[in-house]
Amino acid sequence: MKTWVGMKIYDRAFGRGCGTCHDVSPNPNLFESVKKLSVDDFGTVLKNGKNAMPKAVDAILAVGPAKKAGYDEAQAIEAVYNYLKCRADGTIPATKLKKMK
Repeated sequence: MKTWVGMKIYDRAFGRGCGTCHDVSPNPNLFESVKKLSVDDFGTVLKNGKNAMPKAVDAILAVGPAKKAGYDEAQAIEAVYNYLKCRADGTIPATKLKKMK
């Protein structure tokens, strides 16, 4: 459940999804970044922003899946982190995403 909610948050945050910026160069690829970050460090970036990235926690908590699941800030951050980790390590291959959505 958490990974599914994380995927939905990733797809919908900021009204267009995190990938709008992070899936293109020169912005950091989150699937690579999450390999180097702990969930706490990832959460710090979402809470404070980094370089040109705005603070993201409010946008994450405003998304329907986070609200519907009743997630607080820590749970929502962990859900997005878990989704990214699963994508990064191949637990959720890109080919499986269409079935999940």
